[in-house]
Amino acid sequence: MQRNFPKLPALRLIRGAFVAAFAAASILALAPAPAAAQTIMDKLKALAQKPAGQPAAKPGQAAPAKPGQAGAPDNGTAPFTPPAGTNIQSTVVGPFSQGTQYIVSPHGVHVATLANSGSRWVINYDGVEGPKFDQVYGQGAQTAGVKYSPDGSHYAYCALSGSDYVVMADGKEIFRDNKTGVQNMITDMSCANLGWSANSKHVYFTSSIKATSSMDAPRFVWDGQASPVGADGDYRNYGFSPDGNHFAYTWINPSDPSGPQKLIVDGKPVAYFATNPQWSPDSAHLYTTQRIGGGKPIVNILFDGKIVMSGDDIRLYMPPVGSLGIARIGKSSGIPNPYSFLVIGGKQVPGSNPGRNGVGDIVFSADGKHYASIFVDAQGHQSVFADGKRGQTYSRIDPVTIPTQIGTGPQKQVAFTGDGTVVYVGDNAAGGQFLVIGDQEANSITGLGLVSIAPVGSHVLAAGSNQVAVDGQLISLSIPGQVYDPMMGSDGSHYGFAVRARGAIFVYFDGVAQAQYGAVEANQSIFVLSPDGHHIAYICQSANPAGGGDTGICVDGKYNSQGPSGGSLGDLTFSADSNHLMWTRRVGRGIRIYADGKPVLDAGMPSTAGFHAETLQTDGNSGWLMLVQDGTSFKRVSLTPSPSTSLATMGGS
Repeated sequence: MQRNFPKLPALRLIRGAFVAAFAAASILALAPAPAAAQTIMDKLKALAQKPAGQPAAKPGQAAPAKPGQAGAPDNGTAPFTPPAGTNIQSTVVGPFSQGTQYIVSPHGVHVATLANSGSRWVINYDGVEGPKFDQVYGQGAQTAGVKYSPDGSHYAYCALSGSDYVVMADGKEIFRDNKTGVQNMITDMSCANLGWSANSKHVYFTSSIKATSSMDAPRFVWDGQASPVGADGDYRNYGFSPDGNHFAYTWINPSDPSGPQKLIVDGKPVAYFATNPQWSPDSAHLYTTQRIGGGKPIVNILFDGKIVMSGDDIRLYMPPVGSLGIARIGKSSGIPNPYSFLVIGGKQVPGSNPGRNGVGDIVFSADGKHYASIFVDAQGHQSVFADGKRGQTYSRIDPVTIPTQIGTGPQKQVAFTGDGTVVYVGDNAAGGQFLVIGDQEANSITGLGLVSIAPVGSHVLAAGSNQVAVDGQLISLSIPGQVYDPMMGSDGSHYGFAVRARGAIFVYFDGVAQAQYGAVEANQSIFVLSPDGHHIAYICQSANPAGGGDTGICVDGKYNSQGPSGGSLGDLTFSADSNHLMWTRRVGRGIRIYADGKPVLDAGMPSTAGFHAETLQTDGNSGWLMLVQDGTSFKRVSLTPSPSTSLATMGGS
């Protein structure tokens, strides 16, 4: 089916007020912390290939009012009162001192700190001190030796207590042992690879102990129950079920490595031996591989222990959800030209043999209903085989970077839109790079290396050197220049990107340059999109060269003056409901926090690097959770803005 790329109409924003009801206000004043250094922007600058010596846009507003004058912006030091209805609550979550090792949970801003207690070490979790230990294993910068569960509600760590090592989970001892290795020592290998199951209900690790007079070997420990020594020490060879309740691995007797091996499923050996365990997406069935024979072995694929297919070489691929299991089968025995093909439901997929052993790994769409693989033909040329149809041949399929608002993002050669349409970039050595969406090839785009895909629908935003394409169609840049940070909104109806030109950075929203303002690079992406994708915000200065030093926050094209702050503004973050916006201003060695343009809190930064990773999160509604410090304590702060402020009061659409 041919895919037509309609010309996108200008996308409008619907203006409206956003009002929410919150509890009565309380205010917390915290001591300052050391100034923060840029982190993510180093990567973004490299990605953008920033030309040397090009500053951000020069300020140009007429002389702003001085701090203290009527209508003057807050200067970061004057006393303030948060708007009525602002709700700020703080909880002490641990001791703070310079150099404190700490780690923050991926959700909820729970904090574990590692600290001395006399001559011993303790893990303090959310302000509650745990037992004292001689050593905590796995400690280091931003780890503290603690491993959080995926949902952030549980934690575990391993520590030394006298001649025992102890594994703690949620503050309780779940495993204790004193078995050592050949060197007769307890080390971090005694409780290595600490992890949690996908459902955050089970904790596991490997424990290496003496197996023979000259060799150590691991045990696998699940919820405190240790297997016999001889388990695999590499989790890449394990099968953990998607629901988090099952595991499988191969076991070898370390005293007899050439003897019988076993497949262990949920802690017990099964009646057959196989390797490469993979669970079905519904976690109800186990697929394994069985290799039989010597020089030219036969490979069997087993389903719950029963052979379902065989070949010279087989690899099975399972989707994230659904039942679209695909096998890649290689044929080499007794033929001059080995080749591979795909099998679905026990039947060979027509057209899936590219003529040589050139079938790449299978990539699935998020819903598990679509698949694609890169094929290599006898001449070394590449094409994409998707959902049973082979695309055009290119010299190669190029990897592209998928930008995110917190970093450069992953590189992929094949991706899918939200509705399951395949996306890739074909490179023709003679003709350039071509964005392909489904079976439709767009015009050549020079230097195509950044592609943003909406998580729903079928919209794709691609950027090359001085070129931008929306759904495969090139758009005209009123201010041409180097393009970077292309970002599709969550519903695909809006998009943004940045262009470096004229010694400044200009932000485009829905293809329209906000030419009156230049973006100021801060400790984040150049701009941020709201979670619903309908709003854009960035730190900015007037592009008018007439004047002097004023910096502001641009929201949906509206300039909100913040005075001569320059690079001291940062951490722009929308609320989860997309109705509110917060940011920070560096003040000496601390910060002032703003919500919807109003100062609401003075605080100390959690580290010299400022907010990073999980230390600033949305609360899932209208506010934020953040980690700050007051010089002696870490504090989790819950901040909900006043119902009298919103993006609308800042001039947002």
